[in-house]
Amino acid sequence: MRLSLQTDYALRTLMFLASRKKKERGTIAEVAGFFRISEAHVAIVVINWRDTASPPKDERRGSSRGFGGPIVLNPDDVPAYPEPPMGFDRRREDIPHGQLGMIGYDSKTVGTRRKMQVYTPPGYTSEKKYPVQTCGTSFSFR
Repeated sequence: MRLSLQTDYALRTLMFLASRKKKERGTIAEVAGFFRISEAHVAIVVINWRDTASPPKDERRGSSRGFGGPIVLNPDDVPAYPEPPMGFDRRREDIPHGQLGMIGYDSKTVGTRRKMQVYTPPGYTSEKKYPVQTCGTSFSFR
């Protein structure tokens, strides 16, 4: 299945907002900066949401519309997961860490030299075979 660019940006924006603390607002600039995508494209997605999913103008309470306004989930949007434990996002020295490196490869698809990041686990050796997991989107590799 292939998503349209607008659907991709909409899903990214929803995931970004859902990952924030309860009722914490986000901005178009924050979403665009986090995913390294165009603010104008994110703005189009958000403005379309506001035009189709917002209550009528007379029922809005201090809603800020437009390019720089806040983005919030509706009150009926509930978190899918409980709050993570404190410190989950901090580096822990008591567990082994692998290495993150940049490699280059020749792409037959686009006909240029491309770069990608590769994570190798702690104790990695080229003598051993490892399972591979790839992650990415069509525009995250530059």
